Amino acid sequence: MCVNQSKLVNFFIHVICKFRDPSILVRLPLRFLLSCSIPNPQSAIDWPSFPFSHQFHNTSSTARIRGKWSKEDNRYLKEDAANIAPFLLRLKENESKRYFRIVETIRLILPFFADFELDVDDNSILLKWRERNCDRIFDASQAADGMLRAIALVTLLLQPERNLPDVLLLDEPELGLHPYAINVVGGLIRSVSTKTQVVVATQSMPLIDCFEPNDIVVVNRKDRESSFQRLDEKTLEDWLQEYSLSELWEKNVIGGRP
Repeated sequence: MCVNQSKLVNFFIHVICKFRDPSILVRLPLRFLLSCSIPNPQSAIDWPSFPFSHQFHNTSSTARIRGKWSKEDNRYLKEDAANIAPFLLRLKENESKRYFRIVETIRLILPFFADFELDVDDNSILLKWRERNCDRIFDASQAADGMLRAIALVTLLLQPERNLPDVLLLDEPELGLHPYAINVVGGLIRSVSTKTQVVVATQSMPLIDCFEPNDIVVVNRKDRESSFQRLDEKTLEDWLQEYSLSELWEKNVIGGRP
């Protein structure tokens, strides 16, 4: 089941309008988004820039991230990471420290990964890479779905601060990722949330455990509408001595269950 992206963005904006602290990192169980009534928030807040919603779900054989892309289209990473190859090439040529930080982080998730091969062919670039101790060059058509999503997420979250939107929206970033990779991505989300507001929709227990209770807003469905509840660490203090946040979620102590 999929969600219309404009409605998804509007829903995220509504949540941010309700919890206006720009330092807050909000997470939502997406299952409740699918059948909720979604208000139009356009008059609720005057945004300095429109939020960017990133979804890396489409990693099918025809996904744009697997194809060639114009070398010149490299200023911002697109919402589906279609231009990730030219974007990485720009970083490699102009901000090498940032580029190699991305590469090193990808190696944490994919230990076999060596480096990207970003060769320009007729003014376009195809995402390619090398593996450790191997001369063969692989391209995006040969990548597993989880590998592409991990590369896209790391690149997005470690891009230069000036490239970040005022609000960064991530829809289920855990999809297709190994549990260890989810922990790495969770750490990157926490880090980038000190530079810009991040809103993440998730159903991932490992991802929830990367954050503190006051980072989390639980969304429940009530009378065909969404009800919002921010977690209170003091209220959960006794529970958290014996259980993790994800265990409390699973036990329905904090809500967020069907």
